[in-house]
Amino acid sequence: MSAWLSPGNKKPPDELPEPCEGSDSSRLQEVFCDWLDLTFDPSEDLTWLSPLLNSIGAVDLGDSCFKLSNGGTIKHQKNRRWQRLSLSGRSLASFREFSCFNELLECVSRQPYKITRLDAAYDVPVDASAVVSGLWDRYRASGVRLNALNSVNAGLVLGKRFDGADTGTFYAGDRRKNRVMARVYDKQHEVFERSKALIAPLTRYEITVKTDQATLRDVSAPAAIFWHYASPALLQAPANVPVWVPGNPYVWEPSPIVPQSFEDRLHRVVYGSGDLNAAFALCGASAESFEYLRKLVSLRISQRVAQIQPIPSS
Repeated sequence: MSAWLSPGNKKPPDELPEPCEGSDSSRLQEVFCDWLDLTFDPSEDLTWLSPLLNSIGAVDLGDSCFKLSNGGTIKHQKNRRWQRLSLSGRSLASFREFSCFNELLECVSRQPYKITRLDAAYDVPVDASAVVSGLWDRYRASGVRLNALNSVNAGLVLGKRFDGADTGTFYAGDRRKNRVMARVYDKQHEVFERSKALIAPLTRYEITVKTDQATLRDVSAPAAIFWHYASPALLQAPANVPVWVPGNPYVWEPSPIVPQSFEDRLHRVVYGSGDLNAAFALCGASAESFEYLRKLVSLRISQRVAQIQPIPSS
């Protein structure tokens, strides 16, 4: 299996992709990376980060924190000992939506890095209430054995769903104490609590890995590392799942990225512009404000075009 997915020559969408709520339906029952923490030496140059953030419309909130229109966050922290890049699940979804995901991983691979946290998620379109309670009944006394690891404690957090059902999250391990832990939770309930949006029943299985043996291969194609720990304790792996082989993060290299056309790159910048998104938010629902914004943008373009020297005719 290739570690990279080719972006191909896909035409840009006619409209700005809508912010994701809950799970991307195209990723149902497909393992995907839903959180990523990367650590670098403080001397490493990450100047590639700013253009990438602009490409997906990240707005600088200050204090090295950036936010996206879909609610995703990206944090870049640095001190004398390390620098860390943290990407939330929805920010990674934006990189995929704007066809920047492979470019992100290629930029990371240019310097030594360590993956200090990787979340691999798998969504199943079933009601989570019975799944969560069933796992708790099974493991509340014995604990959970994730692959060959020692047994980790089971935990449960319950609440009332909008329909009155008891639902919540089943935990296998503790993110603060264990290098590998798991969560199984009601994604439908989480989305409704966050945004009052009602999606179809959805159970999310999530494996969090904090070992030094995960690589960008596992970010790009996380099925192997997910099933290595999730099966058979949480659910049975499907047939033909690749065997996970721990890798050295300093020797793995990506496949070449297929270059995008000028039109694709320009469309991505315009529709992902954090500055434009901030201006749209400022205009609110006022048609007059948007008309004023249109005039300002048009004026800015005219001023820039006027600065371009004409090409002499031969």
